[in-house]
Amino acid sequence: MIILDAGQIAEAVYHSCIEINLKLRSDILSALKEAYIGMRRRSAAKEFLGILLENASIAKKQGLPLCQDTGMVVVFLELGRNTCIRGDIEKEINKAVARAYKDGGFRASIVKDPVYRGKSGFSPAIIHTEYTSARSSYLTVLAKGFGSENKSRLKMMLPTATPQEVVSEIVDSIVSAGPAACPPFVVGVGIGGTSDKAAFLAKKALTLPIGPRYRARYPEIRKAVIKAVNASGIGVLGLGEGPTILGLNILSAPTHIAGLPLAVNIGCHSTRSKKIKLV
Repeated sequence: MIILDAGQIAEAVYHSCIEINLKLRSDILSALKEAYIGMRRRSAAKEFLGILLENASIAKKQGLPLCQDTGMVVVFLELGRNTCIRGDIEKEINKAVARAYKDGGFRASIVKDPVYRGKSGFSPAIIHTEYTSARSSYLTVLAKGFGSENKSRLKMMLPTATPQEVVSEIVDSIVSAGPAACPPFVVGVGIGGTSDKAAFLAKKALTLPIGPRYRARYPEIRKAVIKAVNASGIGVLGLGEGPTILGLNILSAPTHIAGLPLAVNIGCHSTRSKKIKLV
């Protein structure tokens, strides 16, 4: 039996919350640099790509947030076989998130009541726990800004939907997000399960690495979506030039014969996450 201490996991959450808000993911940084170099003609879009790269550099060097919206924290816990947690993990994680956001000087964006709102604070976080058959256990922390989160979409498609129809629905979801979600995007897609499972998979897919060297699920769908979205004319920050999408990952699960749940979660150009091996 492997026992993980809730306090130690929470400490990893604390440090991850600060790091991801100050340091852009290396795969996204590489994709932005590649996009900048690939735009040979001087334009407003290329200039803004340069500003995004400069922003990432300043945030890292000066300890400033990549974006004023430091997001709502989402924690993914993947516990391997024969692994359990000692302590109140939810309580410890929420305390760690609040402490990290206060120490980091990050914005208090969380309201306890979604309807009547009230005073904003730093927590609670959204916590997902999965039990796997793997030997190792992992922690992933995501800071999700709501300019992009508000553009999420869930579609309960017919089970007769063709791959081409799936592509069209994903493309429409991304294009409809428009400039308000701060392109170029990182996109997570969840297919299958139930409505809540598809939404969970789409969110988790945002935390996967992007780029051509990473193996992707449904490569033919992924390739078709990226090609169509980048031909949509939205471009960098909606300026009509450059990439609209930097990367896309798809996660799937078995589903009922009568359905085909499809969820799309948009991440902005500063999608922030980190994965840690716990044991």
